[in-house]
Amino acid sequence: MGNAQGSPEGAAPYVPELGKRLKRSEVGEVLGEFDASYMGSVSVKEPTGNDVCADAVTRIKQLKTPLRGVSLVITSLGVFIIERQGETLIAGTKIAEISFVSLDAQDKKVFSFICLNNDLLLCHTFSVAKRAQEIPVVINQAFRNAAQPPTESAKPRRVSKAAALAEARAQKTAAVAADRSKALGVYAAKYLGSVPVRESKGNSVVLDAVRRIKALEQIPRNVEIMVFPESIDVVEANTHDVIKSVPIMEVSFTSFDPDDKRLFSYITNDSRLGLTYCHAFSVKSKALEIPERINEAFKNATENLKRKDSKLFKLLDQAEIDAPVQSERQAVKVFEAKYIGFVPVNELKGEQVIHAAYSSVKGQHNSYLDAVVLVVSSEGVRAVEGLTGEVIRNVFIRNISFTCVTGARKEIFGFISHDERLGRVSCHLYDCGARAYNVCVAIGEAFKAAAQAFAAQKGNPFSPVSEERESVTGDLFAKQIHRQALEPVKAIGAGQF
Repeated sequence: MGNAQGSPEGAAPYVPELGKRLKRSEVGEVLGEFDASYMGSVSVKEPTGNDVCADAVTRIKQLKTPLRGVSLVITSLGVFIIERQGETLIAGTKIAEISFVSLDAQDKKVFSFICLNNDLLLCHTFSVAKRAQEIPVVINQAFRNAAQPPTESAKPRRVSKAAALAEARAQKTAAVAADRSKALGVYAAKYLGSVPVRESKGNSVVLDAVRRIKALEQIPRNVEIMVFPESIDVVEANTHDVIKSVPIMEVSFTSFDPDDKRLFSYITNDSRLGLTYCHAFSVKSKALEIPERINEAFKNATENLKRKDSKLFKLLDQAEIDAPVQSERQAVKVFEAKYIGFVPVNELKGEQVIHAAYSSVKGQHNSYLDAVVLVVSSEGVRAVEGLTGEVIRNVFIRNISFTCVTGARKEIFGFISHDERLGRVSCHLYDCGARAYNVCVAIGEAFKAAAQAFAAQKGNPFSPVSEERESVTGDLFAKQIHRQALEPVKAIGAGQF
């Protein structure tokens, strides 16, 4: 694990051994320790990404490995997974080898981290009953301690776990207070869900969307709706973390349910994914004020857009750059669905393969169905979390080998994918209700569009694989070069561009 802390001068550094008791005095200053259930680990393709961790969590659940009671020990040198009984080491990694940490978007008690292990990327996953949200803070503190350069006159300053947590809480409290002072209005609410819509305005559009949201039967989420002069933020009620911030000019319509004035909805556009959503909330009090505050924000929007230093100008300027180019690669269809999961299978095609995969999980999935927006395009099939726009599952169209519908009412859409790199064949399952067959048809159309896009690429190595663009911030924002301005001259080697 690196240089030992506390080893006698000239002695060999202590190296923790798997299956043996961990010498805690030799692995740096302990910053935090958490009781957890270790769910397991799987290899992953990428070193970062919430969608990478979400995929790993699903695969780990499918393995049905018995949970192990462990202590997750975070020190200034590394993270150690210790068997609770016997104090033996299950796994350990240096702080510098951790590339990503994540709390599951659907279950904040599920914590994961990605690390490098002998040239292999692994994602370790845990179920943490208490204080799961403290773990990323403590790991971040370990990184900060490790980054402090040593001096000849003094050792690097080490910050304790308690001090790190207190500092993080104080910073968040100050940030929340500052945000509230700038907001035009703050409203406690329950987030009911989101679905894609075809039109950007209209009471009939909203009423249909609310009906579909209720049909998904999702557990309401406690949030706060914060209306600012330049944006609408949806904030987690307990942690005050910003779930989604939308520029005010991207809100195209607001509406109340005619039978329940607490039921407030608004339609917005996700410029990054090119999707239009309707979001629904049950507001606890003063719900009628929200459209008034939004109208107030709109009155200032035109003036703010004239100022290039305004937050709104920057948000919309970035949104314009992020917006997908209109092409054959645009989304073919979007559907609301409930994500069931994926099951390892042995065959690349066959209705019986998908029927058997669904039969193996249909009696156990009802308690953790997650509502998603299913986006079918010539690029592939993506499952997107409606409110945040976070892609939690992504399969390229070229990796899909078979699709069909299953279930007693033919409400389940399934497809088989083949990951050649990992040598894994999987069956992915979604509850799409009456539109399951439409998803199959949409994938057929997506294959045709993909063939046309491939032909149009004409061997250009700068042609993007995806129309989705990542946001660029800081000094690089003004220095971006569009791919369409690049022209290949000759190949000078192999690798990534």
